Amino acid sequence: MDHTLMYHATKIGRGETMDELLKEEEVAEIIKLGLSTLRNMRHNQKGLPYVKLGRSVRYKRSDVEQYINEHTIAVSG
Repeated sequence: MDHTLMYHATKIGRGETMDELLKEEEVAEIIKLGLSTLRNMRHNQKGLPYVKLGRSVRYKRSDVEQYINEHTIAVSG
């Protein structure tokens, strides 16, 4: 499965869009963390914001992208 961080959105009407929701397994693969690490971060209220739908946990693609950008360290060469 290709997990490029291209922006995906779903049209929901009146020109509004909604972020694509990713499963926790997809997010763990994208950010290269173990699934248990991602779950522990969530349990300890650290890391990425998430969406709870019944028993399912989802992450907005834009939040994943923002998390990566916020944790990117620029080095001067």
